[in-house]
Formats: sequence, structure tokens, C-alpha cells
Amino acid sequence: MMSSDKMEAVKISITLSNQLMTATLAMITAEGAFMAFVLGNREAPKIFYFFAMLAFVLFVASIFIGGKGITKTRDSGFAGDWNLTVGKPYFNYQAAICLLGLLMLFFMIACSGNTKGRDYNKDLSDVQKELQEIRKDLHELTIRTQENESNLRSALKQNAKVSP
Repeated sequence: MMSSDKMEAVKISITLSNQLMTATLAMITAEGAFMAFVLGNREAPKIFYFFAMLAFVLFVASIFIGGKGITKTRDSGFAGDWNLTVGKPYFNYQAAICLLGLLMLFFMIACSGNTKGRDYNKDLSDVQKELQEIRKDLHELTIRTQENESNLRSALKQNAKVSP
């Protein structure tokens, strides 16, 4: 194979490694978002946190190993030896560790626990109190409206008597 062909093949390997790093960063972001959801809405068991930490560590290790493969491949290419085998073991480990991290992420989601309990009786009691206050305010407004209508009629009658 010509040197330029080898160089292009190495570039493809490096590009694939970079894309896997990007996907791994997206998985770390998704894991963080799910963690925030679980912390606020669920009662997670300890195994959930174990799988979360393990997934995170595996994702970071995958990125680090991919970076090592890119560095080894770049250094080899800089020396004039565009060889696919230099970074291949690192790229294979990167993909395997990333997949293992993804598996841990699925286990983490499966172990996310039950929904936190809510006191629906308290919520209902609060709504009933608010409704009672609204009814009281409405009753007071009705009485005031009736009084104002009565005063307005009286004023109109007196005004009609005074007018020639």
C-alpha cells in the first residue's frame, strides 16, 4: 500500500476514535441528567450509585485509552511509519470499555429505585383549605356587590326626585 493510502487509513481510525469519544461524552451527559432526575424523584438503592460510578469511570477510561491510541498513532505517523497496528489495540480497548460503560449505564437505569412517596392527603387538605378561602372571599364579594347595588339604586332614586 502507498504511504498516502496508509495515512488515510490511519486518519479514518483516528476519526472513528474521536467520534467514539464524542459519543462517550454524550453518554456521560445523559448519565448526569438521569442522576439529577433520580436524586429529585426516586429513592435509589446503593447499587444504583455503584453502577453510576462504575459507568462514569469506564466512560472516562474509554476516552483516556482512545487518546493514548491517537497519540501513539500520531507519533508513529510523525516518524514516517503510518501503521494501523500501532493504535489498533488502544482503539479496540476504547470501544470495549465504552460498551461496558454503556452496559453499566443500563444497569444503573434498571436499578434506579421507586418513586418517592408523596403525601396526597396533605395535598388534598391544602386544596380544600384554598377552596374554602376562595368561597369565603366570593361570599364577601357577593355581599359587597349587593350593598353597592342597593346604594346605587337609592342614589339614583334620590337623584331622580331632585331633578326637575
